[in-house]
Amino acid sequence: MLLVALFLGPLGLDVTPAAASHGGEPRTLPDHSWTAQKTYEPYSVYMTGVSCPTTTDCWAVGGTPWDTGVVEATTNGGASWSVENLPDGIGGLSGVSCSTTTHCWAVGDTPDGSGAVVATSNGGSTWESQVLPSTVGVLNGLSCANTTDCVAVGGGQLVGPIIVATTSGGSSWQSESPPSNIWWLNSVTCATGTNCLAVGKTNSARAAVIATADGGATWKGQSRPSGIAQFYGVTCASSSDCWAVGYGSYRTPSGLEGISAAVAGTVNGGSSWESQRLPRGIETLNTASCPTPTDCWAVGVATSGQGTVIATTNGGGSWKTQPLSIKIGDGLYGVSCVTGTTATDCWAVGSTPSAGVAVATVNSGASWNLQSLPRGINYLSELACPTSSDCWAVGHTTSGGAAITATTNGGSSWKSQTLPRGIGVLYGIACPSSNDCFAVGVTSSGAGAVVVTSNGGVTWKSQVLARGTSLLDGVSCPTTSRCVAVGNTTTGESAVVVTSNGGATWKSRSQALPSDVRFLNGVSCPTTKDCWAAGGTTSSPGLGAVVVTTNGGLTWRSQSIPRLGYLSGVSCGNTSDCSIVGDTVLTTTNGGKKWRAALLGSGIGYLLGVSCDTSASCTAVGYTAAGEGLVLSRNAPGGSWNPQAPPDTSELLGVSCRAGTGCWAVGITNSGGAVISSTA
Repeated sequence: MLLVALFLGPLGLDVTPAAASHGGEPRTLPDHSWTAQKTYEPYSVYMTGVSCPTTTDCWAVGGTPWDTGVVEATTNGGASWSVENLPDGIGGLSGVSCSTTTHCWAVGDTPDGSGAVVATSNGGSTWESQVLPSTVGVLNGLSCANTTDCVAVGGGQLVGPIIVATTSGGSSWQSESPPSNIWWLNSVTCATGTNCLAVGKTNSARAAVIATADGGATWKGQSRPSGIAQFYGVTCASSSDCWAVGYGSYRTPSGLEGISAAVAGTVNGGSSWESQRLPRGIETLNTASCPTPTDCWAVGVATSGQGTVIATTNGGGSWKTQPLSIKIGDGLYGVSCVTGTTATDCWAVGSTPSAGVAVATVNSGASWNLQSLPRGINYLSELACPTSSDCWAVGHTTSGGAAITATTNGGSSWKSQTLPRGIGVLYGIACPSSNDCFAVGVTSSGAGAVVVTSNGGVTWKSQVLARGTSLLDGVSCPTTSRCVAVGNTTTGESAVVVTSNGGATWKSRSQALPSDVRFLNGVSCPTTKDCWAAGGTTSSPGLGAVVVTTNGGLTWRSQSIPRLGYLSGVSCGNTSDCSIVGDTVLTTTNGGKKWRAALLGSGIGYLLGVSCDTSASCTAVGYTAAGEGLVLSRNAPGGSWNPQAPPDTSELLGVSCRAGTGCWAVGITNSGGAVISSTA
């Protein structure tokens, strides 16, 4: 889920310039000076850019999952924001520039992938589309130095760089030619109607800076510091003082490649650029705003995956991270700062996918807290949370039987529920609603077990399985009637059982599995037809296996994966984005056509469970090489996995996350079973 936030800050900061050049002693920046102004409903809006011509008037732009553009405005410094109407046929908007409180332009794309420009000359009362050259594709950013002169840039891997400009306020736009070595352009800033800088990436996969001094008639490349892979944003406080932000790459002592944020500054209009030292823990910076030659704010993503703000008051001589009032899990993408008579006001926009766990935090995973469980629980192996308040966890009791415990208040209290006799251990559970849950495991006599409730756990009943099932490890139920469970047969082969009537009958689909699949540990079904299951092979003992069905389990086929050890858990936010855990994390963004192994840091022991919400924000759990509980999180498809800090546990076995509410994880402590939670 994407929750979008508008932020205000920092207020009350004296920004009288200390010097005309970069450097000097930094002034003290106030802490805790960024506060949330607005958040949006799940799956409704993402915000990418903001422009504030005064300390009271701002316009923010973005889009919706349905590929329609969004413009919101405030005339009271963010005390309230209102939606403004756009013309038909406008897709997502990526950038906005307001030269006055009446004149604004925004750029992005149309639903068919062409470039788009919309403009207002009456403070947003009406917005109108402007005509671009027919060959122009997606536009990423623009800058308007006054009410007539604007430059917009864009492009991508397949279409190349794009520059368009107008000297008539948008009555006509003309294409301009960048240098030949430019791959694409992300951002542009124009100090005057003729002097502009644009940044992006070169054909040789290095950061690009180009400049024009004649209104775009000619563009020339500028030198930039080495080691910077790409610039995402550029801003100028004057025609000589500018900053470009993005990221650079590096190699760890073990040879793994990583990325870290980069800032370069110039005091001579780009004739030379110098890298500036940043605080640790910043992964990338997306954009910056510098109202004076000494005062700048830059926003982006920290290595933790959270949105971040850094600031300087001495032209980049030193940068300091500033605290935010809430966690921004997907990052900040736009910032605009305006100097008033006594203070500098800044607004930043971004988005956050929510995360959820059976452990609790009020800061999106910066800390995890143990929750109190009933006595007698030996360990908990899996859990399911159909709502933000209702969760069920399963495992084993200290007396030797199966355990099931539930909460209906978000983990404030947990109560054990009564199971039918003869259930030995429960390993997996799925709850498609707050009334309906299915739990799987093994009976006391060594046969596969399924227990079900249709009244929120008031009563649980055993269900009859097809003969030959010895153990079930995992279950996934996309609806209250359709479930798929996986495990082993009595002959030591992989088992799959399926129900389409809420468990009244279960049918074996084990014979439909590829013959070289030895066992299956986990399964995830984002739809009633599409499921992925993970385990191990027989053809290469010790190696993992992934199988998929697209017809509800009637047939299964193997998918090609990197050579890794046995796999334990799988979670698919949708039919494209799945994550599977074991020795590392395997991810796909195309339904398994290609799986990639994540590069994780040292000290990872083994991962046992993973949960991905529909926004592809994922949390994985397991244990470290030192025998401690482990939590890793990821905030976007294909993104990096970052460690979080769970409380003192020896092993975490399962995790369940709900978009917008948080995650719960279950496992073992030295004294018994454990539940921990993190709230978004």
